[in-house]
Amino acid sequence: MKPENDTGNNETTFIKHAATRLDQGEQQLDSTILRQLRLSRDAALNAKNQHNTWAVSAGLASTAALVLLTVSLWNMPIFQNHASSLLDDIELLSAADDLEFYQELEFYLWLDEKQHNS
Repeated sequence: MKPENDTGNNETTFIKHAATRLDQGEQQLDSTILRQLRLSRDAALNAKNQHNTWAVSAGLASTAALVLLTVSLWNMPIFQNHASSLLDDIELLSAADDLEFYQELEFYLWLDEKQHNS
C-alpha cells in the first residue's frame, strides 16, 4: 500500500525535473529569441492587467447605479405609502381573533350587497 505523500513526492520530483529541463533549454536559445519571448510575455501581462482594470471599473459603475436606483425608488412616496399599507395588511392578517372574519369574507360581501340592493 502506498503512503499518501508518495503522490506528492512524485509531483514534486516531476516539477523539479521539468524546471531543470526548461532551464537547460532556455540556456540553449539565442538572445534574439529570448528577447522576443520576454516582449511577448510582457505584452500578454499588460493586456491582462488592462482587461482586469476595465472589468473592475464596469463592476463598480454598475454597483453604484444600482445603489442609486434603489435609494431613489425607496424614497418615492408611492413606495412609502405601499409599504405602510403592506404593514397594515400584515397586522390584520396576523390577528388571530379576526381569522373567522377572513374565512367568511365572501359571505359578508354577499350580505352587504344584498342589504344595499334592498
